[in-house]
Amino acid sequence: MKHQKKLKMKFLLFLIFLFSLLFSQSYTKPSNQNYLSYQEKYEFDMIKDDGTCVINIKEINGDLIINGHLGSGVFFLANHLFNRKFFQENKKSINKNILSVFHNNQQINIENQSNIKSRFFSDYILNIPINTNLNISLSGGSINANQISGELKIFTSGGDIVSDKISGNIIMETNSGDIIIKKSDGEFRIHTNNGNIKLNKNKANFSVSSSSGDTFVNELIGDIELMNMAGSIYLNKLNKSNIICRLSYGNIFAKEIKGDFYGETKNGDISIESLDGFCNLISANGNILTQYINGSVIIDVGKGSISGKKIYGPIQAFTSFGNINIGISFDYSISDYSVSLETSAGNIDIKIPKKLPISIVAEIPDKKNSGSITSDIPIIFKNNSETYASGNISGATIPIYLFSGKGHIVIREN
Repeated sequence: MKHQKKLKMKFLLFLIFLFSLLFSQSYTKPSNQNYLSYQEKYEFDMIKDDGTCVINIKEINGDLIINGHLGSGVFFLANHLFNRKFFQENKKSINKNILSVFHNNQQINIENQSNIKSRFFSDYILNIPINTNLNISLSGGSINANQISGELKIFTSGGDIVSDKISGNIIMETNSGDIIIKKSDGEFRIHTNNGNIKLNKNKANFSVSSSSGDTFVNELIGDIELMNMAGSIYLNKLNKSNIICRLSYGNIFAKEIKGDFYGETKNGDISIESLDGFCNLISANGNILTQYINGSVIIDVGKGSISGKKIYGPIQAFTSFGNINIGISFDYSISDYSVSLETSAGNIDIKIPKKLPISIVAEIPDKKNSGSITSDIPIIFKNNSETYASGNISGATIPIYLFSGKGHIVIREN
């Protein structure tokens, strides 16, 4: 009879091991004799890889590594490091568990329940099925997430967020730290108050904001909207994208873009090299450079110069105070081609392909202005004035209008 009871007890313990929470604590002596390590381990074997489980982690402090795996089962390990003297003085409190853990078949809740959380250091490892939903909030520490798919909300008060091969609807935020995302897909909304953002080789749509820090985007397929209060934006090899960039203080640099582009900065320069699509650029205080643009271009500058070359589409460019230097090209497949360059105070220098069928008007309205109009192509000055001229070449199907409130206008053939 006693033997049967022992067998039943062993079987019950075995079931508990497989289907419910397993908790263990251990103490080890690290190489530094002034500290003591304390562990908590949890396993949840019943959690399936079907996207129904939600894991909530709240108000823990320390670095967290999350790895997705094929198949069922969740494993969570917490490593706590205490000052040896403090540990010995508070051993009873520590033995009551630092973490509070609740679970059922579809939800796991983990949070800090200790009132001594500021007196130790921790790091955590969480292994989960790939298709799992996460809601994570750290009071401090970095987060590293790999190979996960689901509804993901990830927040830390201070620390980096690094992810690789994740997908789904994803929100990431850190008060102080970098955010790095690579080889991922889905819908992303990310924010850092103080840190850089780096996106590399993603197929996803992004909404990105930063209070202070630079943003780097490399090899993206998808739409992206970026808002920076203070920091520059660097874009390289964006494909099939609609791009919106808004900055208060900082520069925008973009190369090899296939898609429509809107860029605005209140204080900073904008540089666009090789863009296939519509381009609208605004700088209240800064210079704008464009080159190798295959599409319509609209540029508006408050104070700063505008320059560009190899522009194959219609262009409208205006600056209140600054020079304009533009070299246009022509693609006969583009209809409604036109050029309008205006500066209230500055010079205009335009380069036009030879024998391009243009109708050109150049104007310097200020009679007191010492500026002049010079041209490589035949033009006629109105009323023997050197401040208003017009001319036509080879059919005159492309209108070009040049206006300088105060400055010189130079028209060149190349």
